[in-house]
Parts: sequence; C-alpha cells; structure tokens
Amino acid sequence: MNRAVKQLADKNLVWLLEPGVYQIHPLLTGGKMRAGLAAVPGIDSLAPERFGERLRQRYEGRLANLGISA
Repeated sequence: MNRAVKQLADKNLVWLLEPGVYQIHPLLTGGKMRAGLAAVPGIDSLAPERFGERLRQRYEGRLANLGISA
C-alpha cells in the first residue's frame, strides 16, 4: 500500500475491497461510487545498506545520459 492510500485509509476515506484494490469514499468522488480504485501497487523497499548504492547507480546513469563521466 502506498503512503497516500495508507493515509486516506487511516482517515476511513478509503477501504479495502480485495487485496490491492481499494474503494474511495463518495465524499472524495462527488458522491459517485465506483466498483473500486485501480490496484495499488506495493512499494518495494530496499535494505538500508543498498539504498545508497541504488541512488549512486541512478545518478551515474543520469550522468551517462548527459555524456559526463562521474
């Protein structure tokens, strides 16, 4: 569950219909009820020791796209 959906669920403005599918409260949709909100993808979490490595790889990739060496 992503942070925005979790915060809305904490306020009872979104609820779970089935795993990964949520319903938005009609108050937020102008009174319209839908069959359900599109599936909310899970967020992959990185181990803290890999986080810096991943950021460095993304940064190096961006520099490579610019033709600059790191």
